[in-house]
Amino acid sequence: MQLEIAPAPRQRSQQEAEQEQRQRAEEAVGGVASIEPWLHPKLPGGDDDDAGGAALVPPLNFAEVHDGIFRSGLPAADNFAFLRSLKLRSIVYLCPEPYPEENTRFLEQNGIKLHQFGIDGSKELLVNIPEEKIREALKVILDVRNRPVLIHCKRGKHRTGCVVGCLRKLQKWCLASVFDEYQQFAAAKARSTDQRFMELFDTSSLEKAPPLPLNPAPKQWAEENGPKNSTPKKQAFQRSWSTEDEVRILEALAAHREEHGALPHVDALVASLAGIFDKAGCDRRGLQVKIGFLKRRYEAIAQKGESPGKGHDRRLFDLSQRIWGSQAANGATRGFDEMSELYPHLAEEVKAWEVKHPGLFKRHFGRLDDNKARALDMKLKKQRLSEITLEMRGSDLTEKVGKAIAELIE
Repeated sequence: MQLEIAPAPRQRSQQEAEQEQRQRAEEAVGGVASIEPWLHPKLPGGDDDDAGGAALVPPLNFAEVHDGIFRSGLPAADNFAFLRSLKLRSIVYLCPEPYPEENTRFLEQNGIKLHQFGIDGSKELLVNIPEEKIREALKVILDVRNRPVLIHCKRGKHRTGCVVGCLRKLQKWCLASVFDEYQQFAAAKARSTDQRFMELFDTSSLEKAPPLPLNPAPKQWAEENGPKNSTPKKQAFQRSWSTEDEVRILEALAAHREEHGALPHVDALVASLAGIFDKAGCDRRGLQVKIGFLKRRYEAIAQKGESPGKGHDRRLFDLSQRIWGSQAANGATRGFDEMSELYPHLAEEVKAWEVKHPGLFKRHFGRLDDNKARALDMKLKKQRLSEITLEMRGSDLTEKVGKAIAELIE
C-alpha cells in the first residue's frame, strides 16, 4: 500500500512523488534484506499537512513487529510527521543517554509517554545487558494501554533486536526464526552474544503479563492458516532460508568433515550445492553468513550443556555436532589429565563417579564435547560456591548462638 500524496502542479506528478517516497523509505530501512519498506497510507484529518506536502519518512530500520507494536532506530526530525501518523501512545527507549531535547519536545507536543530502559551498547551484551530491564520493557510493550508503541535504540539493531527476539519467544517462535529476524536487521554486525542472550532468556515470569494476541512465526503462519478467501496481512518478516536448506548445508559439511577431516572451501561448497536450494539467488557471501549463523546457534545451545529433544532442531543439533563438536574438530580423545586442567570441577565429579563405577567414567571423559563440558563445569562451580556460602552463613549463625548462650551464662 502506497502513500497518496496530493499532486503538486508546479513541480512534479503524483507518480513521481510516490517514487521519491519509495526511494526515501528504502534508504531509511538501510536496504535490509527481506524487510519491506514501510509505506504509510494517507490519513484523514489533514495529517499529511504536517509534513508540508512531502512524503512521510520512517526512521532508520523501521518495521512493524505486531499490530500496534513497531521498531526502529532513533527517530530524526524529518521522521516526526511519520511518527505522528502512527498515533503513538508510548515509546520504549533502550539507550542510557538522555533522550534528545528535540525528540522530547515532540513527545510532549503529541502526548506520547517515554519509557526509558537504559542498556549499555557494549558489544559484550551477554555480560552487560540487564535482564531485568528487558523484562520491564516487555511488560510495557505487552500492556495494551501503552499501544501503539515504538521500540528503539540508536540504530534499531542490537538492543532493539534483543527485546524483539525475547518478545518472539513469548510468541512461541522457534529459535531459528528468532535468529533469522534478528539477522535481517543486524546484517554483517550480528553478534553471537545477542543471540545467546535471546536463547537463554527465560520468559516464564512474563506469562502473567497483560495478554497479547500472539502472531506465529512466518513458516508456522503459512502452515496453520494456508490460503484464505481474503488476502492475509503481509508479515513484516519472512524466513529467507527453508528448514530443508539448513539440513542440506549441514549434511554437506558433515559428510566432507568425515571424509576429508576438514571443512570444505566455501567456493567448493557453493558449487556442490548449486541448484538444490529452495532459496533463490544464493551466493558465496550469503552461504558464509548462513554457516556462521548455524555454528553460533549450535554453540549457544551446546553452551547450556543440553540438546533439543526432537524434530528439526534436534536434527540440526546432531549434524552440527558432527561438524563443530570437539571430537569432530580435534579427531582425538583427550586424556583425563588434560580434561582435568580444562574443567577441574567437572573432573572432581567424574572421579567420584569413577569410584562407584571403576573403568567407565575416566575412560570416556575425554570424549565429552567442549561446549557441554564447559557448561557443566560452570554449573558445578556455581553449585559449590553456593554450598560454601551456605556453610559460611551456618558457621556465622552457630557463632552467634554460642555468643548468646555465653552471655546468659555470664
